[in-house]
Amino acid sequence: MTETKKTPWTTGEICGNLIAIIISMGFATFILLLKSWFLVIGYWVLWAIVIFVGRALVCRHCDFLGKPCPTWCMGLIGSKLYKRSDKKDFTEIKIWRFWLDVIFIAFALLFPLTVYIYYFISEGIVLLDVILAIIYFIVGITTFLIHTLGCRKCTVNGCPLRPKTH
Repeated sequence: MTETKKTPWTTGEICGNLIAIIISMGFATFILLLKSWFLVIGYWVLWAIVIFVGRALVCRHCDFLGKPCPTWCMGLIGSKLYKRSDKKDFTEIKIWRFWLDVIFIAFALLFPLTVYIYYFISEGIVLLDVILAIIYFIVGITTFLIHTLGCRKCTVNGCPLRPKTH
């Protein structure tokens, strides 16, 4: 894999992504805790799968493994969890691995909203629940948008989410 000397993201962009996901995860933990400890455990199991399995499928092949990146600093965290793949870039891996990771991330981010929809249908929810779900939705959209801004600067060859260059 080619070594990238410098990341295209500023410290502010990297920190903004990390802070946004920490707020999202923290708020999700809080609102799920209002419903059940079991749901909180399920939520964190999803994130464990994302971090230990999903990110291993993706981060091991990334130029920024071992460096700060806008994917919630997984470049730094991932370098402590897994060794670099001998593949040169994303064009040499099976792309379903990348999309499996994306699906798990989406499911983890949508899990709290799914729980609230379930409670709304099965038991009904109070106004506070609606307010909390709306706040989480706004936090989630904000997290997604901040992360998307980081993706726009990506230089990793073969990443399906990388912006198309002319």
